[in-house]
Amino acid sequence: MAQPQTDQSALTPSWNLVPKNFQLVRPRIEQIVVILLLPILTISLGSLLIPSYSTHLTIGWFVIVIGFLWWLVNMAAMYYLQVSAAKNKIVGTADLYRKSWRYLGRLLGFTILFAAMLIIGFILLIVPGFIVLRRYILTSYYIVDKDLPIGQAMKLSAAQTKPVHGYLWGTLGVYLVLSLAASLFSLIFVFIPGATVIVTTLLVPFYYFLLVLRYTEITNNSKITVD
Repeated sequence: MAQPQTDQSALTPSWNLVPKNFQLVRPRIEQIVVILLLPILTISLGSLLIPSYSTHLTIGWFVIVIGFLWWLVNMAAMYYLQVSAAKNKIVGTADLYRKSWRYLGRLLGFTILFAAMLIIGFILLIVPGFIVLRRYILTSYYIVDKDLPIGQAMKLSAAQTKPVHGYLWGTLGVYLVLSLAASLFSLIFVFIPGATVIVTTLLVPFYYFLLVLRYTEITNNSKITVD
């Protein structure tokens, strides 16, 4: 009898990934703050300084650019942190940057390509956009975890996620629900300038590791390979 391509019985229901997410967050909260939250909060601070009537227009844009560049530089470390965390490995912050730097060019290239494909897919027809999303949403993890070139990582992502697309969509659904809940909760502070963005950002750890947890389960239980 042929072996199944993916052992779906070993995959966790999507909502059950949430407690696992918290287990990964606790010992890594300082790294999440430095690598992810501070760059986003810097961008948010800059946006508060550039209303049309502000005398701090130049300063505001300068802060936004600094925050955006900081976020770009941290991109590889973000993914390396997620992949190592899903494998229950503790990696020091300095090592996160040192070991992940080699992936940055590929991650930036894929991010640009993925964004263009999504935009084109959703502009032309909604369905192609969702197909692109399902096939390639996990590609960055394949680049970092498997040290693959962009094209091969995309092929492997498309192949291994296809048999378990229901689980992947379920995880994306949980991710969306939690992110929307964070946004709605932040509206409590709508009368405080900038507070909604800050609160929403600070709640990101509630769902930060969901996708990489699903990626790890898919790759650990898939027998599908590509050349």
